[in-house]
Amino acid sequence: MFSIITERQIIRAILKIAIYKFIILIPLTISAEDGVRDKTRNKYSYGLLPALSFSSDKGLGYGLIFQLDDKRKEKFKPYYSSHRIVLQQSTKGIADYSYRFDSKYFLPNQMRITLKAQYRSSILQPFHGFGGAQTKYAAAYEDSSDAANYKGKFYYKYDYRFYRIDAIIQGSIIENKVRWLGGFTLLTTNIDTINYIDFDEKLLDLSKQSLLAKLVREGIIDSETYNAGSEHGIITGLIWDSRDHESTATKGVWSELLLRWVPRALGNNFSYVALTGTHRQYLSFNRKLTFAYRFGGRLMSAGAPFFSASQQDGSFEVAEVMGGSKTIRGILYNRIIGRNIAYANLELRYKIRNLFSDGFVAMLLFHDAGRSFDSVPDLPVGDKGEESDVLHRSIGTGIRVAMNSTFITRLDIGRAFDSSIDGEGIKIYIGLDWLF
Repeated sequence: MFSIITERQIIRAILKIAIYKFIILIPLTISAEDGVRDKTRNKYSYGLLPALSFSSDKGLGYGLIFQLDDKRKEKFKPYYSSHRIVLQQSTKGIADYSYRFDSKYFLPNQMRITLKAQYRSSILQPFHGFGGAQTKYAAAYEDSSDAANYKGKFYYKYDYRFYRIDAIIQGSIIENKVRWLGGFTLLTTNIDTINYIDFDEKLLDLSKQSLLAKLVREGIIDSETYNAGSEHGIITGLIWDSRDHESTATKGVWSELLLRWVPRALGNNFSYVALTGTHRQYLSFNRKLTFAYRFGGRLMSAGAPFFSASQQDGSFEVAEVMGGSKTIRGILYNRIIGRNIAYANLELRYKIRNLFSDGFVAMLLFHDAGRSFDSVPDLPVGDKGEESDVLHRSIGTGIRVAMNSTFITRLDIGRAFDSSIDGEGIKIYIGLDWLF
């Protein structure tokens, strides 16, 4: 049975994860890697760890992560090839199983290939309406103790599942710093409203319709979108990449412009075009202090369903937008659903000390912001927000512990500037890798 995690439980969970992941697991990883290095003469690096993560939005994640990096020669940087398997579930009804293969040397002429297969199920996926602040958010709508405003425990939730396979190839145009990109995505999505009886029979009579169900019933979301389906597409693009290190850059630029075309000809249920641009730059003040920033945006044609608008294409991985651990930390997860969006992340990173042979401990300060530029349909009374979206902003701090140069754990803590629009309280995220 689903239960809401209290603030005290959150703090306890964070302490347990921090102690276990950042203290106990480090010597275990050292021992494993030392054993491998003795046998293979630094040819391979691997980590097998519990997939412990925590997010104020997704709850406590648990499972396994296995990563194997082939480092057979020093000239292959950051690795000849990398395999990462993640098997994870969370206390807030999310199951996420994925495999990723990445190599710049597996194909001839240093063409880079990245393959990813993923299945994800989220039975309590957030849906806060369209256009960010243009749809009103009120915590009281989900609070059963507020009888006057209560609309249902899962008013801002729905059942969301997808199967996705991405195959991306990149080739050099100019010294491997300017590259072309091509590939395809196979994506099938299923959605539904929450079956309340799965959680508590008493809620079946007490809870009203969810926001998603209301918009479907009133014709704002058409039945074709609500039934979901396939969105197999072709991706092409250009990349400029001059980073000094892929996993932990301290200087250089990483920019990309990607076009995804989802045609009806492939038997899809939807047809649209999405143009995505992302610019990242890393400025080093000295060997410890780095300023990093990311500007991103997307233009998406009509015909794209709302659940696709919550994901953004990338040359290395697909990111969730906007709100939560991957974009605007500190605001509600998936707060902004828009086809036309822009966002920014600013980070000041400081390496506190080196760790092991090529690891480190670092801390950071961040400021995130973003908004939608969509005009939304006429929403029901009580769900109408601002006339147009506003700039959603947050601020926070974080820490990174790198066991080696390619296996990095992270903790971020953020808070929204405007709690009335983007949710109250501090948001906490524990997981893997830098944000960008």
